[in-house]
Amino acid sequence: MADYKTPGVYVEEISKFPPSVAGVATAIPAFIGFTAKCPKDRDGNPIKQPIKVTSMVDYENKFGGAPTLQIENDVLKNNEFVMYDSMRLFYDNGGGVCYVSSIGQYKEGKEFCTEDLSKNISTYKNAVKPLEKVDEVTLLLFPDAALILDEKDLAALHQEALKHCGEMGDRFAILDVKDLEDDNDKLGKTLEKFRGGVGTNYLCYGAAYYPYLKTTYPKEISFQQLKEQNSRIKTYIAEIKNNESNALKKPFTESIKQYENTVDYSNVIGNVKTAITEELGKIAEISNFTVVVDADGKEALRYNNESVEDGKELGYASKAYQEISDKKKSGLTLKAAVDFVNSDYSTKITSLKSMLEDIDSYVVAEGVLKCDDMVVTQGDGTTDLEKMLLTEIANTTDSIKNKEKEKEIISKALIRQIDQYAVSKGLDSYSDILADYQDRAQIITPSAAIAGIYAMVDANKGVWQAPANVSVSAVSDVMEYLSDRDQDDMNVDVNAGKSVNAIRSFSGKGIIVWGARTLDGNSNEWRYVPVRRLFNYIEESVQKSTNWAVFQPNDANTWVKVRCQIENFLSNLWRDGALAGSTPDKAFYVRVGLDETMTAQDILEGKMIVEIGLAAVRPAEFIILKFSHKLQEA
Repeated sequence: MADYKTPGVYVEEISKFPPSVAGVATAIPAFIGFTAKCPKDRDGNPIKQPIKVTSMVDYENKFGGAPTLQIENDVLKNNEFVMYDSMRLFYDNGGGVCYVSSIGQYKEGKEFCTEDLSKNISTYKNAVKPLEKVDEVTLLLFPDAALILDEKDLAALHQEALKHCGEMGDRFAILDVKDLEDDNDKLGKTLEKFRGGVGTNYLCYGAAYYPYLKTTYPKEISFQQLKEQNSRIKTYIAEIKNNESNALKKPFTESIKQYENTVDYSNVIGNVKTAITEELGKIAEISNFTVVVDADGKEALRYNNESVEDGKELGYASKAYQEISDKKKSGLTLKAAVDFVNSDYSTKITSLKSMLEDIDSYVVAEGVLKCDDMVVTQGDGTTDLEKMLLTEIANTTDSIKNKEKEKEIISKALIRQIDQYAVSKGLDSYSDILADYQDRAQIITPSAAIAGIYAMVDANKGVWQAPANVSVSAVSDVMEYLSDRDQDDMNVDVNAGKSVNAIRSFSGKGIIVWGARTLDGNSNEWRYVPVRRLFNYIEESVQKSTNWAVFQPNDANTWVKVRCQIENFLSNLWRDGALAGSTPDKAFYVRVGLDETMTAQDILEGKMIVEIGLAAVRPAEFIILKFSHKLQEA
């Protein structure tokens, strides 16, 4: 009690309510992978720490979009960078707040993304360490790792992820099983390689999912790419153009020429150079004008020593002649008019020659003007040369837009002609070849969709609900159809218990997550994903909410407050269905006290030990219905 010394009325607030436990967030994933761009600090350097993302729009603003698909010698390029589509899949399946760590930026536009990127195990591992400082993260996944890394590196990354989650104790890893092509035993070889590489440590802190998914997100591959890079389409076009007896030959060849006649940004510099050179030619003609004075003192204009009469064709010299005439009409003598225009043109000639020298330092690419790698924009400080270049870019852009619309119409006609030729020869059509590329471009690892489902199930039902028997949104197919017999080997691993959860296609239901086991599938304690994540949730919630007791007197008063605080929290979880038991005392217990959880020596050492026991609900993984025939009674 305060020591009052001055007379007066004093107000004291007395706390009557016990402290409470606030539940922490349970489904906030950290995505690690390649992105189109990365947020930068004030010095312009990429931020290598995880960045918080709250929506798909937020992700696009901070990390950009998807890579442009390319074809090179029949091979589809850039489709291994699936971070953008993974984020879309995460949000389409119920995801919310997350963190993203960019480990490299692929190039947007027409360039191949695979060059100059460090696509190795150390790149991924280096991004895991900073997550230790982000307390909010509860899930960890690498959407593009299974598509980029080889089997050995992916296995090392999985071990690193499980170790991180186990040591942190408050997060869970969602792993993708690398799909191996094997004609003899694809599933068997895939599972064998995964289980052999994932190790034996911290298995209860992660779950694996298989197979890959096919998304519904459309993928654009241009006619130009197939025309230039697909061997079959190139052969079709060559045969149509070269076959004399082919009725398609003439209209097809004319359409191809029309299609290829388009405007290109590479012409911008040349066009401006030509314009400057032509202007130089026009004003340089002033040197060919002279003034002669006859015996009567009358002035006469000469061009190349020939008399200049109205209406005479002067070509480039017409510009100079017109300005001389205008100055003479303003009151100047003919000689003074010629001298004035000559002086004015001399300044212009110097300026234009300087432009021709300077123009080589400018570059135009994709509609952007750069000088010494600095982007030039229209402004008060823009030079005359830059104004000319920017104007030409604007004109070229408009021309390209118009041409692209025209090319799109022509390409559709060309595609119809190619299809007509292919069908007549019994070959795959253009549409079939295009569909094959698009199908491959829509293949994605399942971890991001699973993370979204975790978030959706947690929000609607609770972290103790198994994230299974739930359909996957924005997915049209699975890349491997699994039977009950196939899943037998995935669900139960007799050697090491490393369960792999199946994603299956069921008739009339769609694509369903059909498994909820951790990698520690033979453990009676940590077999199920919801059990492991429920304990993570309770442990972290209690830990954070009991910090108030640090440095409090280690006596019975503090022990009772802590016990009541935790019991109230667990009672609410029991009422919500998270804990098994007909009564709270059968669902959990909380013990703290001298000679109960602590010795006198523990108290002397400043330890307050609280023991909590939980009866977590477990999913009904196998529902068994027993039937028997009943004999007829009298």
